[in-house]
Amino acid sequence: MGKVFTIALLMLGLSFLGMLACGIGIFYLIEPLSLVAAFLAFNEELSAMEIVKASFTLGNRNWLVIFGLVIIMGILAEFGIILCCVEILFTAMLSKVPMYFIYKDGVGFEDEA
Repeated sequence: MGKVFTIALLMLGLSFLGMLACGIGIFYLIEPLSLVAAFLAFNEELSAMEIVKASFTLGNRNWLVIFGLVIIMGILAEFGIILCCVEILFTAMLSKVPMYFIYKDGVGFEDEA
């Protein structure tokens, strides 16, 4: 839980710094901060700072494509609110699917034999 709390504080600090840049900086930070969850889930051996650095490294490779996917899937995930608020349980995870595939293609998984 300590690493998760540290990552949460780092993400809060980075978001605050992005908002200090008149809100424009947060658009740059949207996609690296959304990749943090994938690195936290699949790389438990990394420290909190290494997870944030790795998410920025992977996120800066194809920034525009990743940003577009995050925005489009976020909009699609919000259709659950329009559909009677019950379907949000099913559509909320749609915004996490691109992060999984970006992580899988960018970093990959170790094959266990």
